[in-house]
Amino acid sequence: MSITTCSGSTYVKQRDRSQRRSTRSYPKTSWSEVWIAPSKYEMLRQVRVEGVSVAAAARAFGFSRVAFYQMKAAFQKEGLPGLLPRRRGPKAANKLTAAVLEFIDRHRAADSSLRATQLAALLRRRLHLKVHPRSIERALARREKKGRPSEPT
Repeated sequence: MSITTCSGSTYVKQRDRSQRRSTRSYPKTSWSEVWIAPSKYEMLRQVRVEGVSVAAAARAFGFSRVAFYQMKAAFQKEGLPGLLPRRRGPKAANKLTAAVLEFIDRHRAADSSLRATQLAALLRRRLHLKVHPRSIERALARREKKGRPSEPT
């Protein structure tokens, strides 16, 4: 199926996104992510300006109808930046909040020999919070990297 862009050039789209992903011969780089926003915009434009059906446009660009409507809502809310890819998953620590880290700091100040496994057990007993010891180690290392000491002074 060929699609004509607003600049008049014609290119051929593959049938679905899974096929395009499996045949990708280049690493996921910033230019591949930059390419996707204009293609999403072009799909939205074809539906709005040229009167192409949602199903046909979504199929031609390798998206589902549901994805089309999600892109449309993101575009209406945020404009072109709404079509750019975003990082998935949690954006911040949800268990090791500032209050929990303060709790850890207080106990490490009182007993500097406490290790991550002991701190995890302490958090479970006192705050009823199940945190993996490695998560505690990473949080303390992250703080140290930002210039805040992880060891009590």
